[in-house]
Amino acid sequence: MINKFQKDAKYFIVVLFMLFTISIYAQTGVTMTVKYEVAMFEKSTAISKEILRIEKGKSVKAFEKTNGYYRVEYNGITGYIDEIWLQNSTTTQTTSSNTNVNKSVYSQNKDEIQYTPASPKPSFEDMLKGVRTAVYFSTPKINGYISYLKEMGFETVVNLEKAEDVLNYRLKKDIVLVLPNGVDGDNYEIVFNYPSLNYEWHLSSRFTSNDYSKYRYDFDDITYEIFRRAYPYKKPAYDRRYELHFAKRKTGWNKNLIINDFKENGLKPVEGIYENSSGMNQAKYNVAVKYMNGTLRLIYLSGANNPTDWDEGEVKATLTPTATPNFYKANWIMGNKTENNDCYISFEQGVMNVISSDKTKDLYVKMYPAVGDNIASTPNGASGSGTGFAITSNGLIATNYHVVEDAKTINVRGINGNFSQTYSAQVMLTDKNNDLAILKITANLGTIPYVIKSEIASVGTEIFVLGYPLRATMGDEVKLTNGIVSSRTGFQGDVTSYQISVPIQPGNSGGPLFNGKGDIVGIINAKHTQAENASYAIKTSYLLNLLNLLDTPPTLQKISTLAGKSLSQQTESVKKFVYIIEVN
Repeated sequence: MINKFQKDAKYFIVVLFMLFTISIYAQTGVTMTVKYEVAMFEKSTAISKEILRIEKGKSVKAFEKTNGYYRVEYNGITGYIDEIWLQNSTTTQTTSSNTNVNKSVYSQNKDEIQYTPASPKPSFEDMLKGVRTAVYFSTPKINGYISYLKEMGFETVVNLEKAEDVLNYRLKKDIVLVLPNGVDGDNYEIVFNYPSLNYEWHLSSRFTSNDYSKYRYDFDDITYEIFRRAYPYKKPAYDRRYELHFAKRKTGWNKNLIINDFKENGLKPVEGIYENSSGMNQAKYNVAVKYMNGTLRLIYLSGANNPTDWDEGEVKATLTPTATPNFYKANWIMGNKTENNDCYISFEQGVMNVISSDKTKDLYVKMYPAVGDNIASTPNGASGSGTGFAITSNGLIATNYHVVEDAKTINVRGINGNFSQTYSAQVMLTDKNNDLAILKITANLGTIPYVIKSEIASVGTEIFVLGYPLRATMGDEVKLTNGIVSSRTGFQGDVTSYQISVPIQPGNSGGPLFNGKGDIVGIINAKHTQAENASYAIKTSYLLNLLNLLDTPPTLQKISTLAGKSLSQQTESVKKFVYIIEVN
């Protein structure tokens, strides 16, 4: 009796201790580290509203776990994060140390690409072990199929009624799409699709006209039975080891190693670190553009919508040169690691344009080297280009300061309409605050047909712009866009600029802004990336003030030959006085 009591008491104490430990854990939580950039959800399921995104390496307080999701608290906000994205903070230090050792060893040949293929297509049952959610697509909603998917054992079942909503699940790895695939006589087919890798499993079910009467033509009962005959078994329990994985193309580079390499060895004009600025619905990719063994590649650094599937240092794209400078055909690695060979990339000054097969264009802004970074450049053709225009017939040209900033060489093309001849330009004077620069070339520019007006243009004034945007894809012919003066002040009320409705692109910088009479009233210098057709131009009064600071202020044209002419006639007259400015 004593021994039995002692055993029972010991068992009771152990159980009590376990309950006490769980209670303390649930109330106080434990500190865990975010392994990747991760989304916090409103509920303990991936099919839930995202309420916050937390950066890799941040610490959160984790509480109880439900359906494979921890309830967590971060900066006073409570939500749920998938357990696979968290690890105990004490483990993080060890893992980080091991990772650094591996990178150090691997960095002996950082340009080598180690390829790991995607998971092969598993059996249907093994696939079911690696998924927790079934997403059914049908219009209208079919309750019979949904009832059976729940009974089958999926943790979550979602019904979609819009085809475009299916795209939201293309990168999720613990989800299977269930799609009806038509009827052939008495034979029904149901397709299970693993969206991230596009693997499919086709199941068939036989259901005759006699069966319809047997089930009293109740559509919910009929659809339930059709599904049950296709797969009359319970789904195996979820096991993370059966999740399928994407391919990897891993280099030995990471952001710090790339920056150190640029600092030590310099970089070619297009090289650097770029960030996607194309909007809320796009992955905010941060990539390095770098030559590896003579091949220009994009190296993934951060920002994927599915960060657990991407490692820093993976190849994001491989670029092949074309006959056009700074224009490349690209083998682009999609979010699910499939290859898109119908993609093109062009570079302008400080910008990378990614043009996809569906003609959509993503704009990547160059973030490194930033202004003030003292990084040496290596020659490789023009690093960028802008637009300039003639001020006087003896070779004075106006453009933006940011077009020629830190340039070692400046060349001008398009003098008298001749783009095959290049003229070397000298910087005569700059105004960094107002983003203006005066250049000088040795050439006779001809009689200037326009005047530079000092008066401020009114809101509603019709205007047009000439320039050389996106030359890599649009070519060297001058481009015209038009609109109106939207505001007499620029970004955040800047009194030195106009806001205009004229669409502009990289390469327009430094171009002339004309009013309807053909007078120059501004100099293009910026666009609002988060607004449609909101661009900015510096008022000409600031250009005239800068010209007066020259040792010998120039005599400007006072009579216009453009007044009363049509827009096409004005364009024909002035385009020979609008130039390409190339810098290295």
